[in-house]
Amino acid sequence: MKPERDRRESRVTRTAIELEPEQTPRRRLVTPFRLVGLCLVLVVATTIWWGVRRGRLVEDAGKINQQVRRGLEALERGQFDEANRELNAAGDALFRLGKTDPRSRRIRQLAREARAAAGLVPVPLLEILEQVDSAHREGGDWRQRFHDQGGGGWIIVQAPVELAGADQLQGAGEFRVDYPFLLGDREIQLSGRLPLLAQLSRDAEESRPVIFAAKLETCRLVAVRPGVMSWQVILQEDSIFLWTELASIRHLGFLSEKIQDEEQLGELLAHQARVTGLTTGEEDQQP
Repeated sequence: MKPERDRRESRVTRTAIELEPEQTPRRRLVTPFRLVGLCLVLVVATTIWWGVRRGRLVEDAGKINQQVRRGLEALERGQFDEANRELNAAGDALFRLGKTDPRSRRIRQLAREARAAAGLVPVPLLEILEQVDSAHREGGDWRQRFHDQGGGGWIIVQAPVELAGADQLQGAGEFRVDYPFLLGDREIQLSGRLPLLAQLSRDAEESRPVIFAAKLETCRLVAVRPGVMSWQVILQEDSIFLWTELASIRHLGFLSEKIQDEEQLGELLAHQARVTGLTTGEEDQQP
């Protein structure tokens, strides 16, 4: 008599045999045909992108001279909003073109100056600090008052740089500028960092004024000496730069007792241009 077959084993075997034809074979996701197709798509897309980019660069290059001309004319008229628009458009185009030659650097400097002149705080810094000081004495929100009146706005400062001051700097290029005004019994200081200021002080044979621009960041009340408090205005570090162009500053009122005419002002700005690397002491190139 034949041994009885294991029904469980038979069912398992039979089921496996019956199910095998119904299983769909796994397809390969990567095939030579698909790779070739993907490469063709990438080549076409890259060609289109390069063509569009090249066309835009050619268009940018064609506009730069006109933008610079219009920007300079606007600076001469003191129309800083227009100068800011034209010169910064030219500066952006030069950045996309990768230009770093002296002419391009000067155009970008002009663009920075136009941006600062167009974004000046609406009222003098002293008036802003008078409101801040008044709010502080009355127990109000003086920080918000400073932010509302001047936060993020530009100021342009003319201040002397003393040789002795450079030796007392706490950090590379850190500076303090004492304002020649008092708010009651409180002094006013500007605080920032610009390494080139230290170089200017080393180059100077005597105390000379320096002209620079910066954005207002915040302010704080600090003790500068026993019994003496000072409003310290903090300038945005990455915004501070030396001014170099006479055309943009004629309309900003920077003639003073130490700078009595445009010739002296031009000499000062030319010196600052040499320190910043825009010129080498020779006659400036016109953009």
